[in-house]
Amino acid sequence: MATIMQSTPRAGLRALVILLAVASAGCQDTIIKVLGPENAPQLTAQPDLFRFYANDMDNVHDEVSATFDFSGTSAMVVHQNFVHHGYGTIAVLDAVGDTVYKSGLEWNSEFPTREGVKGRWKAIVSLYGARGRVDVSVTKPAAP
Repeated sequence: MATIMQSTPRAGLRALVILLAVASAGCQDTIIKVLGPENAPQLTAQPDLFRFYANDMDNVHDEVSATFDFSGTSAMVVHQNFVHHGYGTIAVLDAVGDTVYKSGLEWNSEFPTREGVKGRWKAIVSLYGARGRVDVSVTKPAAP
């Protein structure tokens, strides 16, 4: 003899509650944070140097930008980042607003920018759900 089980509204509600509990457990990381004192952010923008540093990031969504006078036509972007969750980018714009460099935040590497117009440059660091440390700088290349 076959047994037929009928679904009741109560059983459906129970299944929905269990499904929502399981789904929300996977989203425990949804608190969006901005950079704060706990990240010890440091921004340096002076002639021929931009540097941004922040540590102990935990699901940070934020953007930091600064302008700085740059006497050269190309720069070196030095990455010493450790972003192990989420991601971040850096963009460098020359004096006329052309993008001379754009990249993800890399680990322990250096890359040259494209040639640009000297003058007032801008660097933009964008963070998207980032965890870890950002330490990136834009400097004049070392003399040959």
